[in-house]
Amino acid sequence: MNRFGLLVGAVFIVWWSVVGSGEACMCAQPATPQEGLKRSDAVFLGLVERFEIKGTKRVATVRVKTVWKGSVTSRVRVTTGHDDGDCGFHFIAGLEYVIYATRGAFNALETNMCSRTIHASGEAAEDLKALGPGTSIATR
Repeated sequence: MNRFGLLVGAVFIVWWSVVGSGEACMCAQPATPQEGLKRSDAVFLGLVERFEIKGTKRVATVRVKTVWKGSVTSRVRVTTGHDDGDCGFHFIAGLEYVIYATRGAFNALETNMCSRTIHASGEAAEDLKALGPGTSIATR
């Protein structure tokens, strides 16, 4: 291969690495649970019952157990982006999450990887402690 071919190949590799990395979600989560609470319209603990693709978004159907902020019912739908490029949060049906959501178009609940939304395992211990007991929601 001649030098021109090597140069073109090198330029392509550099260009591709810049373009490819530019499509990833770039954001900073709120530093503390209190900051996340302040930035959110609704904060609650719930079990994801379904997680499905709806057009260019993904929607989680969540059975709410505890509420710290906002007006939510015992079952809500939370919209998130389609993938990492638009900061979509990766819910898994059957798992519980502490969800920090905002109200978007038509008052719909939305979350993403830039919020403090987190799997309600040991990872959420700081959030659960800082948020306190909250208000339990009776399931139907």
